[in-house]
Amino acid sequence: MASEIGGQYASFSDLEGDALRQRVRASLHTVQYNVMDLYSTSGVWQLLARNLVFHRVHMVVTICYMAWMGVRVDIVHSIDSLPPWCRTADFIFLAFFSIQWLVRFMAFSQKRNALKDRWMVLDLALLIQMCASSVPELCQPIRMLSLLRCVPEITVLIKGMVTAMRSVFYTVVLLCVVTYFFAMALMRLTRGTSLGEHFFDSVPNSMLTLFWWYPVQQFG
Repeated sequence: MASEIGGQYASFSDLEGDALRQRVRASLHTVQYNVMDLYSTSGVWQLLARNLVFHRVHMVVTICYMAWMGVRVDIVHSIDSLPPWCRTADFIFLAFFSIQWLVRFMAFSQKRNALKDRWMVLDLALLIQMCASSVPELCQPIRMLSLLRCVPEITVLIKGMVTAMRSVFYTVVLLCVVTYFFAMALMRLTRGTSLGEHFFDSVPNSMLTLFWWYPVQQFG
């Protein structure tokens, strides 16, 4: 009997191992999306769009633009007081991002595919916002997302953080449940005392004391 049960467990583990190996093989053979596959195979535009220097310059200018947004917020308090040199800087960045988008757009073999690429659509929306808005620093920090294309390590880091968020969420839920029960217990134990009147007069106040007041007083 024990040998039969052991054999069943072994068969189940073999099936699970086979399924896991099949998933790994499928993931290895999955074709990853690469926008350059949609580019033309000839022409000047596709050469520029595939050029590594082109992407590095775009990354550097994007970082400089983010720094410029911070400087712009500090020195400009209203659109009426915008100095001419600030308008010149805005125009230079707008011209660069427009040319960069145009180069990538012209590199597509079929231009309608450009509207299917999420990065192209995002950059186009940001360009429209730069042209239409007098306060570009409200939405332009989203442009930092374009650095994900140039620095894949950031993408890996974000994916790891998203994967870990599930475990962190359940940890926080467990902490809240434990604190809730301790809050009820301390509320009953300190009822009628000065300590209970100040810190454990209700369940929400008890949880706040356990979450915030005591840790801050002890470790803050």
